[in-house]
Amino acid sequence: MIQTKSFLFSIPLPQAAAFLVFFSLASSAKLFPKKIYSYFKPTLRHMFFQKKIRSSVLTALLMMGAASGTVACSQLSSGTGDPIENTAEQTEADQQTETVGLWPIEVGDRWGYIDKEGTMVINPQFDEAEPFSEELAPVKVGDRWGYIDKEGTMVINPQSDYSEPFTEGLALVWAGGRAGYIDKEGTMVINLQFDSAGPFSEGLAPVKVGERWGYIDKEGTIVINPQFDRAGTFSEGLAQVQVGERMGYINKEGTMVINPQFDSAWYFSEGLAQVQVGERWGYINKEGTMVINPQ
Repeated sequence: MIQTKSFLFSIPLPQAAAFLVFFSLASSAKLFPKKIYSYFKPTLRHMFFQKKIRSSVLTALLMMGAASGTVACSQLSSGTGDPIENTAEQTEADQQTETVGLWPIEVGDRWGYIDKEGTMVINPQFDEAEPFSEELAPVKVGDRWGYIDKEGTMVINPQSDYSEPFTEGLALVWAGGRAGYIDKEGTMVINLQFDSAGPFSEGLAPVKVGERWGYIDKEGTIVINPQFDRAGTFSEGLAQVQVGERMGYINKEGTMVINPQFDSAWYFSEGLAQVQVGERWGYINKEGTMVINPQ
């Protein structure tokens, strides 16, 4: 097991900030195996919320440009716990951020939002801030998280230990060490009960119960029993899951349609998924046939 925490926290601040930016951008650009990023991500996210490092990261991102910053922030902030992360070329949160046209920025020790011209649209007033998704953005006031709209109005009062961006009308929130989901009125529609969880995609979300991962629907009903070591979000009807040291794919009935055999695996896009065999990467189709040999 990679000792990410001791390794990363031994790096000087400027190098740590650059490390965070590189890993986030490189992951979205598919420059290294996703499995590596999944090992580092929990520690990266923890470091990102340390204000000094986060400020250094944002400085670097602003130098790279707003577009790169949107990708990096979304990759570092998305997901909680250990679900398999599906980093598409553009996540739904990224697309929503572009639609709203606002990006979080830190000024002094407060966070606000700027537009693509760099104009401050929502004045710095929050202790933390995340990108917009589905017209709302999670913000932290004191030690609690709520949601604002694009005018900066608090539409869901701060009440969670941590809140994630909305996907498919629901947002993953944390309180007391448990995860649940709220709707856009702030109502807890799926009670805080999971040890970890991921966002909804194609009507299902991965959740962790004890030491195993399964899937729930939007009513909070477990539709695929917890049985996997890790689980990703669905894409094109299939989701990556890990059993032991190998990864395969299940359908929405929970049937293993592509047996666990890969060292790492990505989501499906346009009928193909990138998979790792040994030190090489190739592509499979939805039947599990290797259509582009590992190279």
